[in-house]
Amino acid sequence: MDIEQLKKELNLRDDEEIIEAAELTESVIYYWFWASALVLLITIIGIPFILILPFFLCTVLPTYRKTYLVVLTDSALMIRKGPVCSNCVPRVEKNIFLDRIQDLTLVQNCLHKCFDLYQINVETAGKSTEGPEVVLTGVVNPREFREHILRQREIYMALGKGGDGLGAARSAPRAPTQAAQPAVAQVPGTGPSNAEISESVQQTNALLADIKDALAQNGTDLNQTNQKPPADLGIV
Repeated sequence: MDIEQLKKELNLRDDEEIIEAAELTESVIYYWFWASALVLLITIIGIPFILILPFFLCTVLPTYRKTYLVVLTDSALMIRKGPVCSNCVPRVEKNIFLDRIQDLTLVQNCLHKCFDLYQINVETAGKSTEGPEVVLTGVVNPREFREHILRQREIYMALGKGGDGLGAARSAPRAPTQAAQPAVAQVPGTGPSNAEISESVQQTNALLADIKDALAQNGTDLNQTNQKPPADLGIV
């Protein structure tokens, strides 16, 4: 599938750019088969259903792998998978904006190692339940794909497109707008004249000078009182 067909499949806008499209390895089919078999064995009740697993291995699982699409755009991680068998395996479409991604964890358990697979756990912000929001198992070159997602997230945030952690782009700062204040005409004779203002200032300065002199005189009297020798006290 070329870029134009992929953009049409994902319903992308013309200004959205596809950074990378990841595929699943063929060995993930056998991983799904054995993982399902182990779950059925553990539950005991599901042991009879193990007999139909070869049918799924030959028909359903390969078709499901082909419908699995993981695309990294300049703003989001998009996952598309299904439908299979007339929507018995449903169609799932999920978009995770890059500013929501908190961490990408690489996991390889013993069953993964048997098929040389890795699992990418996508940890996001704003999720109400515990655990990763998306688990990607069997992606080709998982380490490189993980690094590409993290690098694109840094670019996305550096451009100021990240916002509230829920994919809402941060808007450009706007210059504060002030409403025009109507001009108030000054009515002659309603305010004090310059002579009245000057006289009021002079009276205030004179009052402050009197207060300063009074404080200085009180300080002098207090010092003289402290410097007098104490009177002799007669002891009977």
